[in-house]
Amino acid sequence: MDNIALRLSPVGLLRRPETGALLGLAAVFSFFSIFGGDNFLSVAGVAGWLNVASSIGIVAIPIGLLIIAGELDISIGSMIPAGSMTVAIISGYFQEPIFLGVVAALALGALVGFLNGLLVVRTALPSLIVTLGTLFSVAGLVLFLSVIITGTTSVAIDAGPTAKFLLGHFVGGILQVAIFWWMGIALFFGFILHFSRYGNWILAMGGDRVSARNAGIPTERLTILLFMSSGVSAAFVGVGQAILFNSAQVSAGQSYIFNAIVAVVVGGVLLTGGYSGTVEMDGKIIDFNNPREAGHCGIATVHQFGGTFPLMTIGRSFFVGQEPTRGWGPFKAYDRRRANAIAVSAVRELGITRINDGDRLVGGLSGGERQALAIARAVYFGAKVLILDEPTAALGVKEAAHVLRIVLKARQKGIAVIFITHQVVHALTVGDHFAVLIRGIKASDFRKGEKSREEITDLMAGGEHMAELEAEISSYMKTHGGHSPHVGANSADITVEM
Repeated sequence: MDNIALRLSPVGLLRRPETGALLGLAAVFSFFSIFGGDNFLSVAGVAGWLNVASSIGIVAIPIGLLIIAGELDISIGSMIPAGSMTVAIISGYFQEPIFLGVVAALALGALVGFLNGLLVVRTALPSLIVTLGTLFSVAGLVLFLSVIITGTTSVAIDAGPTAKFLLGHFVGGILQVAIFWWMGIALFFGFILHFSRYGNWILAMGGDRVSARNAGIPTERLTILLFMSSGVSAAFVGVGQAILFNSAQVSAGQSYIFNAIVAVVVGGVLLTGGYSGTVEMDGKIIDFNNPREAGHCGIATVHQFGGTFPLMTIGRSFFVGQEPTRGWGPFKAYDRRRANAIAVSAVRELGITRINDGDRLVGGLSGGERQALAIARAVYFGAKVLILDEPTAALGVKEAAHVLRIVLKARQKGIAVIFITHQVVHALTVGDHFAVLIRGIKASDFRKGEKSREEITDLMAGGEHMAELEAEISSYMKTHGGHSPHVGANSADITVEM
């Protein structure tokens, strides 16, 4: 109850990322209510700005998801007229059924989105560059085909009563039907983002794409799907405009690029947005195609910064990629209460008693607490082998000691721990079998007690090479009157191969 009261308190509400967007909305609405004249709040005035906002909103919602995931799509500026011209040419110029024209327009949007996503994930080019190229390519192609096929850049269309009712009429004579499509799309994507595992995956991708992939999230497939949703939404707006105004133009849609991005940013979205391996396990050779397959076999990895997501809550970060749900069939929703309770319990079992609220943002935790959260997650999901990559590198002495205690607790639970570190003291504290790698090659393999701390340190520092360097310096000093090598000395005087 205390945690709930804290979240509902003024201080707790101000910490929520949605608060800034809500306050901005209130400020803008108040400004125009006062200075916008009497028409702003009249029925006709409300209908006027809602009609404009609906088309922008339909495009902005999937763009917002893309930005959350760390990508951007500006090709929507060409996809809107492309959708309009597609349906107008097929169902207006060629007089084919309107259903066929609408499907073709939406399919074109999906195709362009697929190409955008595929190019982004395959070339690793920034999505801004990829979609900028698509923007001009699609615009040129639409103009070319329109002139070649119809001989003009404007095509009339008579969609018929059914299509007009669904996509292009005014409800009550003043409200465009697009407003209700906008509301439905907002509810759908809102459910996806906040109550499904896919929303959790999108948030994770925007927080740390590498960690998301290592958690087993299909980042490439999800990126392509997000671009496809953006293309389809832009084509849908184009179809609606063609049916509403009974014509299509090749030049419409460029303003949506700026307006959609502004809507997303003002709405509170931040603009910051391995290879397969082969191992032997239980006496069998197993090939892993992705981290999820390794996780199913009980191999978990915690990276240097914990593999956690600063802008996500503890509960969401704990279950990212494996979200608990409630409900049935297509109505399953993310079970936030269960996720929070399990996450807090698992972390507290490892000795982190300061964490008692699963809705707390991971970004507010200390480095040691983030490591504990990542380790607790691995232990909870049945890890047999826990790989820790430099877990104490960025921590102070006190937090590093706490992480080491957590590692010992994991060992006591029967979990094999591979502890990667350059801190000899930390390795000797928790390890019993050691391997020293130099440039990816195993330089030494020994058990606890077989080498001293000094010997291990010397080995890690390249002891043989350091001894050669000391011998060459000594030889130099003997032949140069006891003087040490100075900066700019002839490179032939001292040669060290590292």
